[in-house]
Amino acid sequence: MRNIERYDEDFFNCYMAHVLSYFKHIDIQIELVLFKCMEPALRIYRSFIELERDRWHFRSPFFDLGLLGARGVTEFIPTFDEAKPAMLRQLERGKVLFVTGDGYYIPHRLETYNKFKQAHNMMITGYRETDNGAQWYVEDHNRHPDFFGYYDEEIIRSFYDLAEYEYAHFINYFEFDDKQLVEPDTKRIYAQFTEYFDMYVDDFSTLERFADELAAHDQDLTALPGGLELYERTFFFIASSRELFRRFAVAMKLGDQLEELLKQSIAQAFAVRAQIMRGNVTKKLNTAKVRESCRQLREAEEAILRLIQREHPFAWNF
Repeated sequence: MRNIERYDEDFFNCYMAHVLSYFKHIDIQIELVLFKCMEPALRIYRSFIELERDRWHFRSPFFDLGLLGARGVTEFIPTFDEAKPAMLRQLERGKVLFVTGDGYYIPHRLETYNKFKQAHNMMITGYRETDNGAQWYVEDHNRHPDFFGYYDEEIIRSFYDLAEYEYAHFINYFEFDDKQLVEPDTKRIYAQFTEYFDMYVDDFSTLERFADELAAHDQDLTALPGGLELYERTFFFIASSRELFRRFAVAMKLGDQLEELLKQSIAQAFAVRAQIMRGNVTKKLNTAKVRESCRQLREAEEAILRLIQREHPFAWNF
């Protein structure tokens, strides 16, 4: 099997990013379940700004992958030596294994290798025996560059056995319903989409709060809690969230008006980010432009939600 290319690098944690990349690799229509990527700005604010978390720590939404004909299988196996026969058995079946362990033991994880412990998920897609011993083929969308290559078994054993996380010591893989892969149940998908947005609540003033906080520190950006980088990552995440939802809207044929509003939202989020990045270099922030982009972003976000919640105007497609 050829290497699995990265599908998205700007939104999901490592496990979900790997799963969706794999699904895309085998031509599953993953865009059909991405509606929950439209995260409320308030939730993003609380995670990135108040708690100062990166996107890796933002809890990815739950996707009902069964709607696409996929069923996850999880096997708890305490040690690597016990897990090895099961891993080889699934690789023989052509399965991709999703294994979470500790990045401390993985050489290509430069930020954590022999530095500190951190949970990390990798795909294992192959195995071979050499004169120097057994090796496992690892695929990891490890920021840039992505990693594709063999590791000696001892490295994989340490990654697996020495991880101290509640979701370690499991192997995960997927079984598929071939019929449903070809004919996804778009009516059920639409029903879940409308249910999600029936309960969707956001505080759109959050978008202007960003501008207020940036303006309050425009004379001394070094005093901004968390620094400009935190705000830059936040608006990058907002843009990524809306881009993934836009892909859902296109896949479900929800209409040009919604797609155009989402493009406006994405553009304004990137406009704020651009001002922040410029300010990080010049140490000066154009607060007027930041405020205007935040205002336009709020208008687009409010219009998106009105359109979606206005008597489900897309229902005729289903």
